[in-house]
Amino acid sequence: MELRADMRAVKRRKRRDASGFMVNGMTQTAVDGSWGRRRLGLGWASLTESEVALAELVARGLTNRQAAEQLRISRHTVDAHLRHIYRKLDINSRVDLARLVAIRGLSTGPTTSEEES
Repeated sequence: MELRADMRAVKRRKRRDASGFMVNGMTQTAVDGSWGRRRLGLGWASLTESEVALAELVARGLTNRQAAEQLRISRHTVDAHLRHIYRKLDINSRVDLARLVAIRGLSTGPTTSEEES
């Protein structure tokens, strides 16, 4: 019963922040600079540290399985992060992601083909 009451309280607290996004208490803390997991909006600034790390690995040519092993997360988490990255960057493929990472200059390591040489 308490959980339902808490959820209703969170729903009632939802409001729009200055940029027009619907936010609740935890999201609002991320907007104002204090702790929080969610980042609002689109573009590179909206990516979490984990998403940026994954984007770099994908841009270097790693498969989802290889990226999962390197980041020590499950392949399912990699899939979820990639969906979030694609949505936030408004792209549809790994090729688009690699191109954007190259443009941003985020990828600093060798590609997988260079590692094999």
